[in-house]
Amino acid sequence: MGSVNKKKIASTDGYWQVSHAASVLTSQACTISARHIQDGMLRIQFNREVAYYARGIVRDVEGGRKSAEEGLQALKDEQK
Repeated sequence: MGSVNKKKIASTDGYWQVSHAASVLTSQACTISARHIQDGMLRIQFNREVAYYARGIVRDVEGGRKSAEEGLQALKDEQK
């Protein structure tokens, strides 16, 4: 297998890791908002903002503007 193919596979794995982390973050936001935000519209807005942020990170990794490691770190920082 050539180095180009190895790099492509590694970047694909990184993309899926970031995508999964974004999904986990979005799911966690839904759980937290259901427990702590009583106002329905505010809860929807909060969940949407977190989902848009996570999707933006995934798109940055997909487009090469961030590395997979940077994307994972950004999602981890947001999760705190």
